[in-house]
Amino acid sequence: MLTVIPGHPFQTPPSQDAAIPSSPTNLAPSSPLTGVIQRREAQASRPSIPPHNAAASTSAFPSFRAQPVKDSLSTINLRHAPPIVQGIQLVSPSELPDRFRSIFPFPLFNAVQSKCFGTAYGSSDNLVLSAPTGSGKTVILELSICQLITGFQTGQFKIVYMAPTKSLCAERQKDWQSKFASLDLQ
Repeated sequence: MLTVIPGHPFQTPPSQDAAIPSSPTNLAPSSPLTGVIQRREAQASRPSIPPHNAAASTSAFPSFRAQPVKDSLSTINLRHAPPIVQGIQLVSPSELPDRFRSIFPFPLFNAVQSKCFGTAYGSSDNLVLSAPTGSGKTVILELSICQLITGFQTGQFKIVYMAPTKSLCAERQKDWQSKFASLDLQ
């Protein structure tokens, strides 16, 4: 149902001879409805994907098998190119010295960690990081610890970790004692 608000600045004056558009050909090329109608018509003309077995078609939760993409542009596999997520080139822990690689037991840092890698490990600049829960902020702190270890050959330094609860601090300390045991940190 369409509600007409008199005097609304985006309202076009009604025309007696204006036809109600029923297809994309009757709509103006820039009309928002043109794209919607064209997408719906395209979806209706596509064949539906059948279930992969008879049991799936009678199940309350049917499963579908993904069909291979036939578009040649979407199937290009560049193994020599580094992975990129949201325009950020992901960094591998293999770029760290051998003694730090065991601290990071995954093949790639995520996008937030890769974006901060240069500042956290490659420089001694201050870093303020604000990111959602579960985005990998602790790993960035661990990168900074590795940079600190590299920068101070004497081993005379302190690292202060602050968290909202004492139990979280105790959990991190226990985790870091095992992670950094090979580096003889206490």
